[in-house]
Amino acid sequence: SLLIGPADKPDFSLDRFDIDYRLTPFARGGLPLAQVTRVHLVHPVMQASFTGGRLHFGSLDKLVDNVLSAPPSKAPPPRDVIVEDAMLRLTTDYGALRGRGALSLHDGRLAALNLSLPATHLSGPRGEGDLNGAQILARAVATAQNGEQLHIQAHLNGDRARFGGASPVETADA
Repeated sequence: SLLIGPADKPDFSLDRFDIDYRLTPFARGGLPLAQVTRVHLVHPVMQASFTGGRLHFGSLDKLVDNVLSAPPSKAPPPRDVIVEDAMLRLTTDYGALRGRGALSLHDGRLAALNLSLPATHLSGPRGEGDLNGAQILARAVATAQNGEQLHIQAHLNGDRARFGGASPVETADA
């Protein structure tokens, strides 16, 4: 297993991972000798926060910033990334959200997502209410005209929603 962050409350943990790779001993043009072809993560748990319009990953922030600011690599992303039995704990201006699910990426693009959110009470600067549960599904679908589309279905069940201010929609700083 892998733990990142404080031992008593890690920002990221992982029960198991498998990495498949291809060796190219005579690679040229700046390509790596070993190319990751598939990543499989089992039961990753991530703590994150989305407060004040900003997304933070705790002790992973520096790593995320370095990856996002690095120059482009000539190496392609892994062909497949499979994440199963994942858990996300997200702290927001409205309270804590927990999600559990799975996702898969193909050639660096989202292929499928299945996320469940259990019941919780949310209360923040623009409103409050009870989320009785939610299911979010996303699938990449090939189309003849446009190549590929992402179809998203979100089923949210809630009670006693109250919105204050001009709009219940939140935006994030880029």
